[in-house]
Amino acid sequence: MKGNFPIKQILKNRNAYIFISPFFILYGLFGLYPTFFALFMSLSRYSPSKGFQRFVGFGNYINIIKDPLFWTSFKNTLWFIVLNVPVQIFFALCLAALFNVPKIRGRKIFQLAFLLPYVTSSVAYSIVFKVLFDSRIGLFNGVLNKLGLPSIPWITDPNWTKITVSIIVIWAWVGYDMLIMLGGLQNIDPELYEAARIDGASGIQSYFHITIPLMRPVIYFVTTTSTIGTFNMFNEPFILFGYTGGVSNAALTMNMYLYSQSFQSFQLSIGAAMSFIIFLFIMIFSMPQVSSTFKSNL
Repeated sequence: MKGNFPIKQILKNRNAYIFISPFFILYGLFGLYPTFFALFMSLSRYSPSKGFQRFVGFGNYINIIKDPLFWTSFKNTLWFIVLNVPVQIFFALCLAALFNVPKIRGRKIFQLAFLLPYVTSSVAYSIVFKVLFDSRIGLFNGVLNKLGLPSIPWITDPNWTKITVSIIVIWAWVGYDMLIMLGGLQNIDPELYEAARIDGASGIQSYFHITIPLMRPVIYFVTTTSTIGTFNMFNEPFILFGYTGGVSNAALTMNMYLYSQSFQSFQLSIGAAMSFIIFLFIMIFSMPQVSSTFKSNL
């Protein structure tokens, strides 16, 4: 009888299982199946015309590690993390602190204005910025020339390409980060600031001894999401420089390397292996956030 108990329970609640079954069916078809298919592809030699040819184990991963272009994309991605994430966090925290002041009129309008770039199509604003940063007809160089300053090779010089991409990404993401930071600031009890003021603490002291410590989980979260977003960055450098990443592959990211291997060289097995390498790096960089969240919930 005990062995039939689960079956009886399933039959008794079959209507509930029928209602939730579409999610699991769709998740299996479009989530689990593609993941396991890509994992098997990364461990095999696969051709779109011939299908799976033979099992190669970690051969595709070894070929990626031996490819100098992979290390170029890896170093570029790390550079973008260093350039983007700290600046995003700084501006987002400053804007959140500014919009947290009740006396500012029209705060909602300004918040919406800063959030609009995040909800705008990345392809659309990347095309616009490509024109604005153009060395010959771009608005930015036009303004510099009007001021008597020399033009800047925003998209033609390897030393400027990373800065150009970073400017676009920071402009697009700072509004989202600001909104998350603002939510964290509004959850801080105002009585803490009042108690600190009575004890003689200045505004700066309250900021560093109350705001920053209580905002640490939010800062960790925003840092993690910004880092993951940088690892997955593709549209902005691709629109500006193509799949090669511009001069000397200066803006080639790991996602662009995956794209070039998969859809330019048609080495789908290499592309599948590269996707799991990116996933591994994201997991490594996400561990501090997961660890801090776990500790805070204890």
